[in-house]
Amino acid sequence: AGGAPAPAGAPTPEAAPTPPAEPAAAPPAAPAPEAAPTPEAEGSFTVQFGAFSLEEGARAHAATLRSAGLEVRVVQVEGSPLSRVRMGAYVTRAQAEAAARLPQDLGFETVVGVDRERELPPG
Repeated sequence: AGGAPAPAGAPTPEAAPTPPAEPAAAPPAAPAPEAAPTPEAEGSFTVQFGAFSLEEGARAHAATLRSAGLEVRVVQVEGSPLSRVRMGAYVTRAQAEAAARLPQDLGFETVVGVDRERELPPG
């Protein structure tokens, strides 16, 4: 009888086995946080905030910049006794100039330097 329900307890016809579902594609992983670039991967351009004959002056200016939320460093450059306050390492001058806009908007004077690879620790 074509459409009559099977009596209770009667075996039901086996449905064709369904193939196992393929694992759902994992959602794309969030990009890993960028690792700090190695010196070789960084560019030669920097944003410079000043060059000081006394390291104390450079450190004081760096503290002022840090209090404004800027990440700066105090360095010397081969062949010069001056202590310089700098930010960043950029591959192109345009990148360095773009990075300099925020400090300039905050009222700080900047120049773009192109000798990051010659930086030495102060002292």
